[in-house]
Amino acid sequence: MHLHGGGWSISRPETEAPLCRYLADNVGCVVVAPDYRKAPHYPYPHALEQCYSVLTWIATGGLAQALRDSPHASIRIDPRRLALSGGSSGSNLACALCVLCVSRPLPSPPPPSSSNPSPSASTARIDTENTENKTIISALALLYPALNLAIPYAQKRAAMLDPSRTLPPWLSKFFLTAYLPPPRDASDPLVSPALAPREVLAQLPNTVVLTAAYDYLADEADAFAESLKEAGVKEVVHRRFEDVGHGFDGIPAWDKKQRMLNEKAKDEAWGMIADMFRRVLVDKEG
Repeated sequence: MHLHGGGWSISRPETEAPLCRYLADNVGCVVVAPDYRKAPHYPYPHALEQCYSVLTWIATGGLAQALRDSPHASIRIDPRRLALSGGSSGSNLACALCVLCVSRPLPSPPPPSSSNPSPSASTARIDTENTENKTIISALALLYPALNLAIPYAQKRAAMLDPSRTLPPWLSKFFLTAYLPPPRDASDPLVSPALAPREVLAQLPNTVVLTAAYDYLADEADAFAESLKEAGVKEVVHRRFEDVGHGFDGIPAWDKKQRMLNEKAKDEAWGMIADMFRRVLVDKEG
């Protein structure tokens, strides 16, 4: 499941359709990209709870049933093996979902029914080769994520290589205030996943953390990757891309040289995510 960015306030899933198509084609998986309620009309925790409901629907066989009832009934899925990805605020939601699932585990799908099978039941069905009937999030991919909303914006901006290459202060303030209006608790791990206790971080899935050098969110995400390693997460793939900024894989650049740098970073970043997802979702040894 991929969650789009936009400061929890703007944008739609279609804006990140190229990445979703890339993952579907190169991983060999079904990608669900839900829309979610936007702030300020629907502040935290509306979007998080909506996304958790979608995960629950997938985990309990809702997607498999929808496929069986559609022209795409030949698609076979295993609703017990999931991966999450997102960019920017979408990464925040994806990571917060993993934290939430530690205390509120996803339900398992019902066993396949042998009575009155549909004509397509042999193809679009729950994968029963895995005998452990337990739904888990197997992988997490975070692109230039917002993971610690408790750090003041001014402090983040001051630590940048070039503070001029970032969102204007008024827009960043709007996003934060819209999603988490006063009285706010930015230290809540479901708002700032980087602040989750070590014992919670230890239960997160294999994770890809990709950051941009010219992004005021890079330091907190880089630190988060190190925290995951220290907590004992099995596989943490982490890279900071130099010479690019926030949204390098989707936000247009006017300068030709910058477009080329962004394109190169995008290809490498998307490839790293696909490699991780392929190992844990498709490969028998993943």
